[in-house]
Amino acid sequence: MILKHWQRRPSALSRQALAVYTMLVVYGSLYPFSGWRTLGIGPFAYLADPLPQYLTAFDVITNVLGYMPFGALVVLALYPRWRGALAAGMAFIGGAMLSGAMEAVQTYLPTRVASNLDLAANALGALLGAALTAPATSMLLDRGLLRRIRFMWFERDAAYMIGLSALWPFATMYPAPFLFAVGDLPRVLWQRVDPVMQEALLAWTPAAWSVAAWPAQLGAMLPDDGWETLITSLNLFAALVLATLPMRARAPRVRLLLGLVIAT
Repeated sequence: MILKHWQRRPSALSRQALAVYTMLVVYGSLYPFSGWRTLGIGPFAYLADPLPQYLTAFDVITNVLGYMPFGALVVLALYPRWRGALAAGMAFIGGAMLSGAMEAVQTYLPTRVASNLDLAANALGALLGAALTAPATSMLLDRGLLRRIRFMWFERDAAYMIGLSALWPFATMYPAPFLFAVGDLPRVLWQRVDPVMQEALLAWTPAAWSVAAWPAQLGAMLPDDGWETLITSLNLFAALVLATLPMRARAPRVRLLLGLVIAT
């Protein structure tokens, strides 16, 4: 079946997923965002470096696999404006540019080593992901099983909710329990407030409230394991409720929610 141009539909979910995955790549490449220093060399000097002495297949494969989803998402996000080899080429260029920029910035991080081999592996991964996805793009987005399930189980304007729910398993990944500082943000923001402003805010609240003593009082109510269980349960409950909002009545809610729990 050949689709006419007006029958080809862009995918908002693919564009959102691409934006989120790009942010994850940047986060993973530059973490922990501290200890910045200069070695007196240019950020792109690594391009002319010899290949690393100690090369492991695991590192190369990891770099290739890490950028394959990026390449696939670029192809899906560009559809239907760019398709086929053109979309795959754009994905390859985008992956190479993103990886090259990340390697250049890693020059200034003490815990990272900029590598031309990593750049090559990442670019190859983006190309492979794009090449595997390009032939199936129309089937996936226009007339495939995934599209039918998408509109059978979820509301038409549910792309944002689906994307947000899909982020939940990533937010619970070890060893970074607070992805993007989720869950720890109030403490971080409070510590960044000027001490004079902290005192002014505490003085503004009624003395009988004893706001400064709240953390210690709350901490004493339950053991650490108890608080961890409670907070994790509430977070999971909120994620599951959010995931049900865009579901249609005919959707297999229990199975979908169990899948989200298992992914977590």
